[in-house]
Amino acid sequence: MEDNTTNEPQKQPTAPPIEEPQVVEKKRFKFQIPKPINNFYILFAIAFLIWMFFIDGNDFTNQYKLHQKRKELQEEKTFYLENIQKLKEERKDIENDPEKLERLAREKYRFKKPKEDVYIVK
Repeated sequence: MEDNTTNEPQKQPTAPPIEEPQVVEKKRFKFQIPKPINNFYILFAIAFLIWMFFIDGNDFTNQYKLHQKRKELQEEKTFYLENIQKLKEERKDIENDPEKLERLAREKYRFKKPKEDVYIVK
């Protein structure tokens, strides 16, 4: 028998090489959201603004209508306050001057004195 005692190192069995995992590229869409807009907080703020301006019960259009109504009511208020002031002045004049009271009664309410005929000419 032959002796295998040579100075050669013995070959150890080698394991098959480890394969690296393959990177699968994702399909990219043609439209991508820009990075600054892709931030969660910015997206949330945009969604919040859209909600407040268009969807909410107190949305922008509703606020505009209420503002216009308020403006209209303010104009009516000033009109009526001026009208009240004029009527107060007329009332003072009528209370202090009997001739103006008689004139008002005859013209506006068509009062007449007893035994007097009134002819209305238009």
